[in-house]
Amino acid sequence: IENEDNLYRLHVSGFSGTVEDSFGWYHDKQSFSTPDTGDICAEISHGGWWYHQCFFANLNGVYYKGGRYSAKGKNLLGPDGIVWYSWKDSDYYSLKKVSMMIRPRTYRPRLSP
Repeated sequence: IENEDNLYRLHVSGFSGTVEDSFGWYHDKQSFSTPDTGDICAEISHGGWWYHQCFFANLNGVYYKGGRYSAKGKNLLGPDGIVWYSWKDSDYYSLKKVSMMIRPRTYRPRLSP
């Protein structure tokens, strides 16, 4: 993540997990934006994120009890939940809990003696 002068531009690679990557390939090299910056995606989603034509992953979204929700009766402009698109193949499934771990590009795991 770059500094404030560079709007906290994100650089991600090396995704690993039990689901398909909905984050790195789409949000890499995006600047962080918030609703007060005038970014429509941040306004729709009610929070800050590395938006790129909105998102395929948004871990700062709204939690909807029960997971599934629809635009009807919720946010009519678009999805605003905690989304990892490839998890349920849907923008309208809000995850209950997420963890995002970022480490320096220079990170090297410690080897046991």
